[in-house]
Amino acid sequence: MKHIISTAFAIVLTSSSLAAETLSAAKYDRNKDGVLDEREALVWRLHVQDPMLAKYDVNLNGKLDPSEAETLRLENEASFGTRSRSVANDVLFFKDRKIADIDKVASTRPPPAVPADVKPPKGGCEEQQRLFIRRDRLDTYQYREGTFVTGFVPRSKAKGASASFAHDDLDRSQSLTVNGRVSYVLSQNDPMSPCFTGLPDDTYAKRDFNVPSLFGTTVALWTDAQGTINAPRSKSEKSAVKTGLDVQAAIAGGPLFDLQYVIASPYAQTDFRGEARIYGFTAAWEPFAPNARLGGTIGAPATKYLDWFWQLRAEADIKRVDVVGATALTRGDYTWGGAVARLHLTPFPDRSIYDPFAEPVFADLIGRFYADVTVNYHREFNRRIDALLWGVEVGFNITPDGAASVSVSYTDGLDKDTLIKQRQYLVALNYKL
Repeated sequence: MKHIISTAFAIVLTSSSLAAETLSAAKYDRNKDGVLDEREALVWRLHVQDPMLAKYDVNLNGKLDPSEAETLRLENEASFGTRSRSVANDVLFFKDRKIADIDKVASTRPPPAVPADVKPPKGGCEEQQRLFIRRDRLDTYQYREGTFVTGFVPRSKAKGASASFAHDDLDRSQSLTVNGRVSYVLSQNDPMSPCFTGLPDDTYAKRDFNVPSLFGTTVALWTDAQGTINAPRSKSEKSAVKTGLDVQAAIAGGPLFDLQYVIASPYAQTDFRGEARIYGFTAAWEPFAPNARLGGTIGAPATKYLDWFWQLRAEADIKRVDVVGATALTRGDYTWGGAVARLHLTPFPDRSIYDPFAEPVFADLIGRFYADVTVNYHREFNRRIDALLWGVEVGFNITPDGAASVSVSYTDGLDKDTLIKQRQYLVALNYKL
């Protein structure tokens, strides 16, 4: 499991992380039988990943001999152990492939670059994404659009914010429904970013990922709005508007999880009418373990027909209600404990980056559909209230990048933030950034 983080460091810390297979495989076919055996494929793949090795390894033995420069040989040996696991997967993929097929794939990839210092994104570090518009807290995905290779959870798999307005001429009523969360990152020191300031002097130094260690921090402002406002006011009206600050720390390594996120969030809550006055503090924990498809995925989709991952967020929420407003809460203190779990399904996932030889099942539907099942369970310990809220949503990404989508959802249960029961269907046009 821990090799995932090791691979992440290697990719972040060298600009040749995505150096593609542009070297012709012909000269590596030393016995001229028209295919690369495992040893030949290993040397070819090592040269692709390390242009410096490709330049100096003239005898094609996969390493630098003393005569090929002692300093370069020592550098290669230090880095080989770190990278060998990721190389092994590529060796299994490319071995026994026909040279023509390998070169066909290689011709579509950008040329490898000589290893150099990692450069900030075009336009500088200020160009990193700071504004996130999503459905709820689970959809911010640790305030990161992507990571190395394809990212834990790209935007196309998130649920967007939505707003709808209805006017009825017969009973002269209006209704506005909003479900969304807007977040802005104030400060972020993310090891998955080329602007990370905590890089070690030795980028190939071995790390013990069995020992937990700090893996970046994030501070973000957010506003979360969920609910409906009616005119004239109805008894079923419910809404919650929260504004707060997320202070988040990532922990890498340990016996069970590759990453763990610990989030502290002080907030103030009101309603769409601005009547409620509530103050609270939430402490949350979100684990990431790609081998269990928990928190997101790294690597190839589960199958060519369906990809999936699940999320878990355990949290404690302490709040004080001074003014009830458009909620069913009562004045006083609340102490909640519970968790949120979500299963995310993506039919017809994109597999091209992992298997360029494969033909897509339905090319026009790749990454367009999604489905979510979400379960919220919390218990209030002082008043002994159980709040179970679950929902199902099926959506279609209108744009290929998933910025806009249309969805149909069903929600049933008790919302802990308002203590108002829900049982509703919603068709929504969603937007996410």
